Formats: sequence, C-alpha cells, structure tokens
Amino acid sequence: MRLTEDCLVCHGDPRGELDPFGYEKEGMKLGDLRGAFSLQAPLSALEARQAKNRSEIFLIGLAIVFVTGTAIFVAIRVVTRPIDGFLVAIRRIGAGHIQERVPVYSDDEVGQLAIEFNSMADQLEASRATLEERVEERTHALEQSQKQLIQASKLAALGELVGGIAHHLKSRARNLYRQVDWPAETRTASLA
Repeated sequence: MRLTEDCLVCHGDPRGELDPFGYEKEGMKLGDLRGAFSLQAPLSALEARQAKNRSEIFLIGLAIVFVTGTAIFVAIRVVTRPIDGFLVAIRRIGAGHIQERVPVYSDDEVGQLAIEFNSMADQLEASRATLEERVEERTHALEQSQKQLIQASKLAALGELVGGIAHHLKSRARNLYRQVDWPAETRTASLA
C-alpha cells in the first residue's frame, strides 16, 4: 500500500513525534510502499448467507416455474376448451345429430368461429329438412305412379284374359256351328 497525504498525518515526519492518536510517527514520505492490510472475518456468517441466498433463489425459481406452468395450463385450456367443443359438435353432426351446436364463450376469433359454425349447422339442418320433404313428396308420387301402373297392368291382364276367353268361346261356337246340321238356306245366310 502506498502512502497518501492523509496517511502522513499519522505516519509522516517528524519521526518519533506523537500522532493525533498518541502513537509515534514513523517518518515516512509521500508515495512510500509500506505493508498490506489483512482482514479477517469468520466464514460461517458468509456461508450461512450463501445458503440462505441459495434457498431463496430455489424458492423463487420454483414459484416462477409454478406460476408459468399455471399460466400456460390456463392459456391452453382457454384455447382448447372451445376447440374441444368444436370437435364434439363436428363428430355429433357427422353421426347424424344435426341439431348439435357449439357454445359461444367469447367475442374473439374463436367466438366468431363458433357463431359461424352454428349458422352453418342451422343452414345444414334447414337443407336437410327441405331435402327430406322433397324425398317424401317424390316417394309419394312414385308410390302413386306404381299403384297406377299396377292397376293398368291388372286391367291389361284382365283385357287379355277376357279377349282370350272371348276368342276361345268364339272358336268353340264356330266349331259347334259347323258340326250342327242346319237347313241349307239358314247355313248360307248365317255364313255370309
């Protein structure tokens, strides 16, 4: 350590004279190199403070991890809950439960998507009802046409049957007529 002006008050000239604290001055000059300081302190207090600091850092880190994990979990739930609702609704509509709708939780993009999804489901349900009505009308019309065709077919078959019977009776009547011995004037008049 080098001496400065402040040090000379106690350690400077004249040598042997008493300094302000009652000790003899050493007669040193400005800039002289003399000795070193040696500080001693027990390490137990420092080690205890370091252990406390490590505990505090660990607890703060644990709290940060817990708060961050909780925030991430909540954020994921806030985002995935509506999406889970969409998946359930999509699967149910796909399974034929056309009246299924998605709950609207907010006015953000996910909420707008839910509103549009519900609107699409309403239109799909209306289209399905219209289609079912059309199918029912066409089925009824086809059943009526089928009944008419069956009736016409029965009438045609009856006509053929009656025609066949009439032809058969006419053929029998001719055969009988030819076999009967008629007077000559009646036979020629009826054959004409």
